[in-house]
Amino acid sequence: MSSKLVDNFAPRSRFEIMIAISWVMWFLVGYHQHVDAISKHPIVCVLAFDGLRPDYVFRGQTPTLERLSREGVHTQFLKNVFPTKTFVNFFSMATGMYANKHGVLGNTVFNENGQCIGYGYELFHYNPAITPIWTLNELSGEGRHSGVMMWVGQEYEYGNVIPTFSQANNRSMPWNDRIDTTMTWLTHKETPINLLYMYFEVPDSDGDKYGVKSDDVPKQLKRVDLTIEYFLKQLTKHNLREKVNLIILSDQGMKDIDYNEVTDLKNILAPGSYTLCGEYPVLQLQLTQGFEVEAYTNLTKARDQLKTFEMYKKNEIPKKWYYTGNNRVTDLLLVAKLPYTFNDKTVQLRADNGYDNAKLDMHAFFIAIGPLFREKYSVKQLRIIDLYALVAYIMQMDASKLVVKPDASLARIVMILKSNVLEKVQNYNTRTILKYFVALPRKSIGKRQSFVYS
Repeated sequence: MSSKLVDNFAPRSRFEIMIAISWVMWFLVGYHQHVDAISKHPIVCVLAFDGLRPDYVFRGQTPTLERLSREGVHTQFLKNVFPTKTFVNFFSMATGMYANKHGVLGNTVFNENGQCIGYGYELFHYNPAITPIWTLNELSGEGRHSGVMMWVGQEYEYGNVIPTFSQANNRSMPWNDRIDTTMTWLTHKETPINLLYMYFEVPDSDGDKYGVKSDDVPKQLKRVDLTIEYFLKQLTKHNLREKVNLIILSDQGMKDIDYNEVTDLKNILAPGSYTLCGEYPVLQLQLTQGFEVEAYTNLTKARDQLKTFEMYKKNEIPKKWYYTGNNRVTDLLLVAKLPYTFNDKTVQLRADNGYDNAKLDMHAFFIAIGPLFREKYSVKQLRIIDLYALVAYIMQMDASKLVVKPDASLARIVMILKSNVLEKVQNYNTRTILKYFVALPRKSIGKRQSFVYS
């Protein structure tokens, strides 16, 4: 080959080499960015389905949930807090506290001025020192970021901190779109989240309307199962399936109501003798000055005659409910007995929740699966408030950032983790976090048992 021909080819060869090197560098950088787009911390995703009774999962409409419950950790029931209402229990999950400490005594409550308040900043800021789990995650630093999808109280600042990503309540947003949004949070190039709390409003809304045994509930259960299946597929698509510790749970159960025997306060109390707040079947009554004796006497007679509800003065409310001890508690608390309710509502529901959290029909659902959780493991009971301690521990959060100690106990829930998890958790002072969570002795773990739901 002549020197002229070589000269003609040389520049182009060098150019082609440079192009090839550029492509290789682009690929390597792009791959590196893809890897870095996943948090270096343990990843926990909590998916919550409102009103998902534990026995719903074994009706044949939820094959994905059934499979996950067999493969991972499954509890016979998740004991919630009283009253067994949505706002109360979802905020207890977020704070690790009973209602008396975080102040959300119901979906609506009396404030210190005697006004009945509902969803809003005031409801969720009774205790300014509380630290939701997504806030603690952000405060722990070192690249930790939280994403919260439609969880109660998420849109407000706590300690002047808000989640890195959040989506306010929007029930018109398709469920798959919600999941797709969370995937962008988990794989964000600059601030990938390591903690996701995600809420779905079904099957509670349909259970309320049509009843626990209605034909509509199975349709919603299938929808729930397909949604979880889609979430798992998206985790696989984004190379997250083996890295995510997934918790699927609910806040409370549901019970069909007997409207043949209900309590109508208008037939018991004189007009103007009381102010009412709360949502059935739990009512808060503030008695009008001058009517206290008359109202209490009439209610006592009705309680003894009807036997459909219980009535408590402030100092009589059972301590096991962790309800008293704050200035939102009013003169009287009325709690309907299962399966009865009060009928002051303009629209009668076929089923409801909110009853005593000791009742089996009020208990919630829980399964967990992922690299840190035990496999094919069943435990009789876990508690909603202990979710906080569990997540804080496996996420290696800085518990010293807590202003008030939660009621959550790590000792009551740590048994669902793999035995080698403690060794894998590095640069984390176990003694430090344990002192911030109630230390209770380990209890024996019951074997899988059968429960009969009415």
